[in-house]
Amino acid sequence: MHYKALLLLLLTLLTTLNVQIFAHPQIQIPGDIDFQLRRNPGYLCYGYRISDGYEIRCAGQTFKILWSAIN
Repeated sequence: MHYKALLLLLLTLLTTLNVQIFAHPQIQIPGDIDFQLRRNPGYLCYGYRISDGYEIRCAGQTFKILWSAIN
């Protein structure tokens, strides 16, 4: 259930910000870069797995998607 809600939030984010997502194939642990987002005009954003969801850092801003907030 969590993954469906996270996917919906990420798709909304991608549509809103007009970004491309590049996932890293290796197994991730909290704190490692889990995916990259490229946003026009050339911003490179990073997604990190944290203990309760994901954190996205982009252009000096931090966004968090928390499992506890989805439930």
